[in-house]
Amino acid sequence: MNRTKKSTAVAVTACVLLHFCACTLLHIYTSIYAFSESWYNTYAAWPWISLGLWLLVLLALDIWLFFSVVTEPLRTLKRYWGFGTGVFAAVFLAGLLGIKLPDLLTVPVVILIFLFPANQIQAFSWLLFHECTALSRTAQSYATCGLDLLFCLIHFIYTAWLLRRVRKRGALSYGPVDPGAGTVE
Repeated sequence: MNRTKKSTAVAVTACVLLHFCACTLLHIYTSIYAFSESWYNTYAAWPWISLGLWLLVLLALDIWLFFSVVTEPLRTLKRYWGFGTGVFAAVFLAGLLGIKLPDLLTVPVVILIFLFPANQIQAFSWLLFHECTALSRTAQSYATCGLDLLFCLIHFIYTAWLLRRVRKRGALSYGPVDPGAGTVE
């Protein structure tokens, strides 16, 4: 590999890592900020700007994944969204069945809420269900949990589809396969 290809590969890797770090930091920031704003249901202009930016960064990541040929990030994101789908399905089912969480599970559930887009979706569902449709508080909580479940499920299906598509093309976990690189006997 010549020097320009190496520098290009290093630049692309640096951009991907920078995007991932920015996406992660923005996710944590918007999750904490939306959580603090949700206590009073007073979403001012800045939370909506940061949540819109979070959605744009997530959309940019989804678009980048569509054109990506590397399977490892897709496999990791598939596990992430699959676990999130399972968590929200369990919470949604527990809410429908009226099961109360034991006190020992409260802390792990709160930690999981910050790892997944629960607080961001809660802000958007507050705007949709409280401001636009004026649902009751109980109906809002079921709708919010259902939206969390739907959001994670759609991303899980999308990443699983992308992973399957990339594997059909023959990409390895570390990058694309050069079709002209055969073995010499």
